[in-house]
Amino acid sequence: MCVAMISVLSRFLIRQAKRAARDAAIQKAILAGMFEVSSTAVNGRDVQRLVRWGDQVLTVRKMKNVLRATELDRPGEYRFDALDDAQSSDPTPYLQRSEIERREIWSASDPKARRLLCQLTEALSPVHLAAIFLLERAAQRSGLSARQLLDIFKKDQPIIAIACQALEFDRIFQQLFEEGLLFGRMAKFADGYALDGPKEHPTFARLPATDWKIILFSRHQKRSETSSQIGYSLMTGYPMFGLAGTIDQFPEELGAAAHLMLDCGPLDYEMIRLVARNATSVELPDLDGALDLSAVSLSDIAIAIRPDLSAKQMAYKISEISFFKKQRQVERAGPVDKQRDALKDRKTKKGKPTGSDIIMPAKPEDRQALGVFADDLSTLSGYGKARDWGLDLQIDLGHYKEHRIAWRDVQSKVLLVGRPGTGKTTFARALSNTLQIPLVATSAATWLQRGHLGDVLERMSNVFEEARDLAPCILFIDETDGLGHRHARGEYSDYWNNVVNRALELLDGIAKTEGVIVLGATNRVDNIDAALLRSGRLEKRFDIPLPDIEALSGIFRTHLGQDISRVVMSALPILSANETKSGDMYDHSSSTGKPFRSWLN
Repeated sequence: MCVAMISVLSRFLIRQAKRAARDAAIQKAILAGMFEVSSTAVNGRDVQRLVRWGDQVLTVRKMKNVLRATELDRPGEYRFDALDDAQSSDPTPYLQRSEIERREIWSASDPKARRLLCQLTEALSPVHLAAIFLLERAAQRSGLSARQLLDIFKKDQPIIAIACQALEFDRIFQQLFEEGLLFGRMAKFADGYALDGPKEHPTFARLPATDWKIILFSRHQKRSETSSQIGYSLMTGYPMFGLAGTIDQFPEELGAAAHLMLDCGPLDYEMIRLVARNATSVELPDLDGALDLSAVSLSDIAIAIRPDLSAKQMAYKISEISFFKKQRQVERAGPVDKQRDALKDRKTKKGKPTGSDIIMPAKPEDRQALGVFADDLSTLSGYGKARDWGLDLQIDLGHYKEHRIAWRDVQSKVLLVGRPGTGKTTFARALSNTLQIPLVATSAATWLQRGHLGDVLERMSNVFEEARDLAPCILFIDETDGLGHRHARGEYSDYWNNVVNRALELLDGIAKTEGVIVLGATNRVDNIDAALLRSGRLEKRFDIPLPDIEALSGIFRTHLGQDISRVVMSALPILSANETKSGDMYDHSSSTGKPFRSWLN
């Protein structure tokens, strides 16, 4: 088992961060009226210490909730219902005292008060720990000692460039400085790219109240804009930080001026293990192979590293997050992304929200990264005639694109009927991957969101217009039965008549839906107006039953892949034991009456 040691720098930064968090809790407790700094004569001299004040019956949990709602940067504006009866204490600017003075106050305070304040102090976040350890790694790579590194940071005008491939490092790093979790002093930043000339003065945030001001150049700005602003920033005399993904993303001017350039590198699993070890005292297990965390942001660590999870659960969650983040990257990496973005831009300009999701087809080469989201109809089991229709549609769509057949010759309007959980949505996505065309996913519930009848009818029209703009594509309408029935009676009969009539109008005619494959889905087909199921509309119906044993075996083969042999072998001892007691295990739901072992084979 690999156990990484914490360096002197990490220990120092973590200690500083914990002390800063404790000081922030003390300041909040003073502002909220829970504590005050009082003077007491001891051996002929005045000694300041923290004294408990306010409502003495509040639980630690209640006090923590009050402190979480208390802001450090707005003194004099706090009022909490839980403390209405508490006496008002002097909101001493505790954080503006010198570090030596704060330590003396802490040391002179009653042990009981100190224990309570330690309970009220928030634990250091795994996200902040990750940023500290990344900074430590960069220092180790630079060959500088902890003392040399700290001396550079404490210069009057340090110029420091930090590169880190971990997503959101720049924002977390900035937060550490703003909250005083690094070096015990709160800092505020000004955007260096906003300096337009040598006489331009940087604009700093009004809060927090601190004299440590830093000019920041973050990774989100364009490199071509930096040549003059860096010189302007140096003329102000303020410290200057640059943050980017890699060293080569820094402009040459910053590299020439910097006292220090650090490269933190990427986020990896060993870094996650180090964070978990220090945040939860849990050692994460080794993984079978390398885990690519390039798509994982620092804020995602807070999802996976939690004290209420076991080591295996933490490792699983970080792997799961990595998988889904990589999946999104792959979905957005292809040229079809431009088509989707252009369509969204047109929708925004037109001001016509549809509430639909546009899902681009997964490429076959992305199967390993996307897993089940890259499945096509050739890999699915249990869909019967619906699967055959989809594979035939693949041929017809090719002929249509080659102008060998007209759209009226393509069976393009289908209704899927099946119980919840039978895979109707999965089928729609697999059809998109098979045909390699976009999927526009919507539902009757989306159309019927709160609003006037005109809003509902407009959403319906807009989603069909969206699909036509994206054609050839698939328009998947889930919960089709939610469109109602024209024979409904009562106060709202006119409402449902208008909704169904608009659906009929949109579905009618080849010209209106050319290039659009309309795929409806329902588990209550009897609730659909009969006119929607007539010729030229959702005329073709496919029932999708629950999978039988043969379909289940195909599903296992698809999703388990090479692991299926190990799963089968692990099941054989159980089957053998049952056969010894009662003979072969038969699939009584199957007309063949074949033993269950045969399906495993």
